[in-house]
Amino acid sequence: MNILHFILELAQNHLYNPNCEHFGGAGLIITDKGPDTNSHGDVIVVHEDAGTLSWLVYCLKAAYQKQIFYGNKYEFYTSVGSFMNEAKKEGKNTHKIIEEVLYKVEKSFGPPTNKPDFDKDDLNK
Repeated sequence: MNILHFILELAQNHLYNPNCEHFGGAGLIITDKGPDTNSHGDVIVVHEDAGTLSWLVYCLKAAYQKQIFYGNKYEFYTSVGSFMNEAKKEGKNTHKIIEEVLYKVEKSFGPPTNKPDFDKDDLNK
């Protein structure tokens, strides 16, 4: 199963942490209050479900850890925030935002290459 489909399944089944620490870094800030702009030019996502959207960013960070590096992390994270803000402006609810972000991330950055360092057969040894 594709890890992005797995993340979507978790979200659809409400198996996420709605109280996740709000994400901040690499040009992206996710918060439930505050201004939607700052003097640093960060992409700021202000949403009542900031914990859930932060959970998604942490999942994407883990899924794409082998593809994100110093040279592209700002592009990656600011794109994720822009995708969230676009979906929010379209009036999508939190679950639809997650769905949209996962679709656009895979379309923009390709499928994640991060795979576990073991096969499930290794668990039977």
